[in-house]
Amino acid sequence: MKNKKKRSYSGVAVIAVIIIGAAILGFAGLSDSYAEYIKYTVITTGLTVLLTAIALSLIENSKKKKAKTEKEKQKKEELENLDTEKLDTIIRCVKERSAERAYRINAEKGTQASLFDSKFGGLPYWPKNKEYPIDSFGEKLVLLAQINFDKAKMHDHRLPKHGILQFFISTDELSGLDFDDPTSQKNFRVIYHAELDEKVTEDYVRSLDVKASTDFDFRDSNLPFTDEYKLSFEEMTDYMTEAVDAFDGLVEDIMQEKFGEELLEGSVWKHFNGTEFEYLTNGVDGTGWGHKMLGYPSFTQSDPRNGDDYKVMLLQVDSQDDIMWGDCGIANFFINEKDLKKLDFSN
Repeated sequence: MKNKKKRSYSGVAVIAVIIIGAAILGFAGLSDSYAEYIKYTVITTGLTVLLTAIALSLIENSKKKKAKTEKEKQKKEELENLDTEKLDTIIRCVKERSAERAYRINAEKGTQASLFDSKFGGLPYWPKNKEYPIDSFGEKLVLLAQINFDKAKMHDHRLPKHGILQFFISTDELSGLDFDDPTSQKNFRVIYHAELDEKVTEDYVRSLDVKASTDFDFRDSNLPFTDEYKLSFEEMTDYMTEAVDAFDGLVEDIMQEKFGEELLEGSVWKHFNGTEFEYLTNGVDGTGWGHKMLGYPSFTQSDPRNGDDYKVMLLQVDSQDDIMWGDCGIANFFINEKDLKKLDFSN
């Protein structure tokens, strides 16, 4: 709102200058006393408006500086009174109780990926004994991500040891997501190939009239990218962050056990002031953002899951570098533990 006020004051000043200039030019050379009177009145009014606009703009800037100074003073006082020992205890316990092995995904553009490689985009591997997935519009889906577990070497009991896992999306405005039924795979698909046919070639996949991400123009496409990225995987330790709904419950359990306290309205954000909240969340140092498999997700808005359903984050593709989901969004694929154990990716 303040920026709008500032812009309006500037606009008024510009209009006043235009009025003054028009009055000077419009009545130039006229000696009629009535014309002189009108000219004088217009210029005087214009100057009054101009000076008023300048004064109001200076007052507004003064208020902003004062508000900024007050905010800095308040933050300084909060830092001086910060109970870091208590917050450090919460941070340590959050890390201890939520630590989970995950895999950071490094996406390298410009490196040629084969039909069988782990990659974002490009042409997918597709066996001869399966029907290629299409969306509800009858269009063939586009490969978002392909993970080859034989090559990735992620030795994790939660993930397949062999085969290829693929994530396909539609070229519609939501990349296949249905907000009313987010688990419906009518316009996206997650497909697992336990056994691979090494004889499949790019020419064969092309003969199915399959389009790769690189076949699209980014300006005319709803895809998050129109390149191909070869993937590598790096093991990491991930921690729960405030982005996850369960974070509030975890912190509350810790506070009850360690300090006999309950969170105000069960919310970390409402319980702590801004400085405390910033210290706490920065201290957890969760690595929620970025491309990864397993671990904890991050969201541009809120956690879409309910309760303990879909606890496992199978894949996260973030808006990074040349990858962009809408207005800098983030894509998450979740699955239930029992389904992942059975290698059932239908839900």
